[in-house]
Order: sequence, then structure tokens, then C-alpha cells
Amino acid sequence: MVKRAKDEQFVDYIKNTYRVLLSRGMKGCYVYFMDKDAERFFKSRIEKPEKVIAITEPAKILSIVPDIEMYTTALPVYTLEAAAGYFSEGQDVEVQGWMKTEIGRKLNKNMFIIKVVGKSMEPLIEDGSYCVFTRYTGGTRQGKIVLAQHRDIVDPETGGKYTVKEYQSKKKENKDETWEHEEIILIPRNSDYKPIVIKENAEDELKIIGEYINALE
Repeated sequence: MVKRAKDEQFVDYIKNTYRVLLSRGMKGCYVYFMDKDAERFFKSRIEKPEKVIAITEPAKILSIVPDIEMYTTALPVYTLEAAAGYFSEGQDVEVQGWMKTEIGRKLNKNMFIIKVVGKSMEPLIEDGSYCVFTRYTGGTRQGKIVLAQHRDIVDPETGGKYTVKEYQSKKKENKDETWEHEEIILIPRNSDYKPIVIKENAEDELKIIGEYINALE
């Protein structure tokens, strides 16, 4: 009987510990379950599930991360529109969330994550992949994968003026030995899709927002 009483006390202690941990977060509580049975069990016992978010694969976006992890182990996730507004216009935009990532080099505040939709860049970038980009700050763009914005772009996959494609340009030399773009071609990797061609008289409206680094698994 003594042993049984101690067991019951221990169970009560564990229950109380988890009750405190899962209800005292000022901005919410985020729980990651390695064991799927444990995840299902906890979800079935939560009285107010809207206040508890289980972070499970493939969902990797966190609403908040500690300040010390920002741009050291985690990068901000933006929508296409928000990334364009922040990195090309310097606007104040809301971060959609944060995602922990390891890209094989030091993270910095020029880096961000967006979700790339569509199949035009497959097999390099799968439909729905979260991808790391770095803000474009100048230099050659030839042959690089870029996030581009143009008022005349109609990308059926993004539904608007934003697109992720390989940048190629054709240049012509002037008589005064200067050169200018004859046309810019935004090329898909999937041969089922057609390139987007931007003619000379429309190139001033093209903005390269970011350069692709890699897709997150």
C-alpha cells in the first residue's frame, strides 16, 4: 500500500508539472513531439487546444523564438509580398514566423525564408519548399536563382508579379563602348514551363529582391 500511494503521488506530481508548463506561457506554448502516440494523447487531453500549438513535421514555423536565436539559429519567414516590401522597399512588414535552420554558413540579417509554390523550378526546388534567400545587394546576377519582382510579370504559379527563376541576360554593346541589356530572361528549371522575357524598354521595372541559397528539407 505504501508503494502504491507513492506511485499515485508521483503521477500527480508529473500531471501538475505538465499542467504548469502547458498553461503558463504568456505568449503561448509550443510543444514538439518526437513520439506521435504521445502527441495524439496530449492533443486528446487538452481542454483549450487553441492556446497550445504542437510543432510537428512538416510544420516548422514558430511564432516566436528567443532573441538570442534570431539570425543565429533561426531566420524570419515572410510571404512573397512581405519579402518584397521589406527587402526592396525598406517597409515595415510583419514576420510570418521563424524557422530554425542550418545552411552550412553563418546566418545574418540579410537572410530570409519564403515558401516557393509551383513546379517551374523542379527538380531543384520542389513545390511548396521553404527556401532561404539572401537580400540582393548588387553584383552580377547572371546564372543565379533569384526572387524577382516586375509589374509586367504574370507568373501563373504565384498569381502575380513575383517569381523565382534563374536570371539570364543578353547584352548589346553601344558605339560609345558602353553596354545595355537587350533582354532579360527569367528561366524555369522545369522544361514544361516557358521563360519570362523582359524586353529592354521594360527592364527598369525589374527588381531583384533576393538570391537563392538553398531549400530546406
